[in-house]
Amino acid sequence: MPGELETLARDALVAALTAAGYDGPAPEVSVLLTDDEGIAELHGQYLGARCPTDVMSFPSRGERGGEPDIKGAPDDVFLGDIVISEDAARSQAIEYGHSTEREIALLVVHGALHLIGYDDQDPTSAGAMREMEEKALALL
Repeated sequence: MPGELETLARDALVAALTAAGYDGPAPEVSVLLTDDEGIAELHGQYLGARCPTDVMSFPSRGERGGEPDIKGAPDDVFLGDIVISEDAARSQAIEYGHSTEREIALLVVHGALHLIGYDDQDPTSAGAMREMEEKALALL
């Protein structure tokens, strides 16, 4: 299964960037699959809330703010890190009635969109991000 998850993560990353119209250099992204305890520790360390979450993104250039950076830049080869809780992915897959693999793909897509500057902090941006997620998932 690890090889399958690596392929799934790579495909989901490509789908997210393609759906967003990203045309920067071929990117590198680190994806870590952990459990609720592992992501809670990171959540506490970096965001001050030591509780589990489903996905966290750490853009290599920090928070970009404003419009998504779908054009990239020559120095944007490493976009950043995505951390996913497999525990949360399994729970959410059951809740939403689809496979754990689909949920992991969605979380990779969500994380990748954050890496290029999408956010979901208000209803308008969350709606735009959800549309982009669906567009990316349709490419898988």
